[in-house]
Amino acid sequence: IQQVHARAGLLIEKGVAALDASVLLGGEPTLGLTAQLPFDLVRAIQDPAYLRGAPDRPLKAELAIAQLPLERLTKSGLLPPGSAGTVSLSARLNGTPARPTLAVNTAGENVTVGRLKGLAFQGEIGIADKVHATLGAQSQGDVVARLEAGASVSGAELLHLIRNRQDRS
Repeated sequence: IQQVHARAGLLIEKGVAALDASVLLGGEPTLGLTAQLPFDLVRAIQDPAYLRGAPDRPLKAELAIAQLPLERLTKSGLLPPGSAGTVSLSARLNGTPARPTLAVNTAGENVTVGRLKGLAFQGEIGIADKVHATLGAQSQGDVVARLEAGASVSGAELLHLIRNRQDRS
């Protein structure tokens, strides 16, 4: 892996903790991440119970990859030679750690990786009071895949299942 640089900054002031991070490939911005949540450092130091309330405090986070040329990943050694096309992804996390909501959107144009040639795709996943996913893929103008799925389960219920999966073993 070559030409990969990451930067991150954390700011805690006026009752807010904020994170700003980015990843550069070949010197070009590739991924951005921001997050913000209420946080009182003085109170956290003085009151051990303060941190126990963190799961109920609001959280905001965003991750973005905008029109990433796959050739950049090839030059950095993350994809095989000959990879091409562009991909985008955005993810937004809101709610609280105990009751999160998540929205993810992704797209790709003329994606070529290995034996996969000229694929276009788009996808959306949402987790709030229900889970829904829509994915589609096209090659040379023809639809090659389509998926729509949903479940009546919330983000909080999913977290509960994930946390307790080891209890069933």
